[in-house]
Amino acid sequence: MAINDPIPPQPTELTPLDRAVILYHTMGEDFISILDQYISSFPHSKRYTFFGPGYILLGHEETRENPHVEDSPAISPYWYVTYASGNLPKLIQLMPYELDRVGFARYAKYPERGICFVLTKTLNRLYHGIQTKSTSAPTSSSASTPSSGTNS
Repeated sequence: MAINDPIPPQPTELTPLDRAVILYHTMGEDFISILDQYISSFPHSKRYTFFGPGYILLGHEETRENPHVEDSPAISPYWYVTYASGNLPKLIQLMPYELDRVGFARYAKYPERGICFVLTKTLNRLYHGIQTKSTSAPTSSSASTPSSGTNS
């Protein structure tokens, strides 16, 4: 199709951004405003945005048990994923640094819970077979060293 053709091509599927805008619209919220809060923040806010072919991730370091409640009790830092779409194993690898837990915003799917916490080591084990310091078992020296390829 040339640039001067009168009818532009029609998309056959929605982009990740389109899906996010539609989802938030159905909940009476504006995804673009939320996205703007992430991309317009200063580094000290620890808000991160990741976009790629087929995925979007908006997340930040959080210390309140429920980030939607002003007087929510403080807890140890965790990754709060405001929005994620796409390949979850890939998205987990994008975390700029590891925190013990990841909290996923789930109020769209489970309004009564609002947030779903998962241990980072569990996500790594499930999606990547990665063992963290706290999940790895001691190994013998022969099991952890490569074979020389010779038989004795």
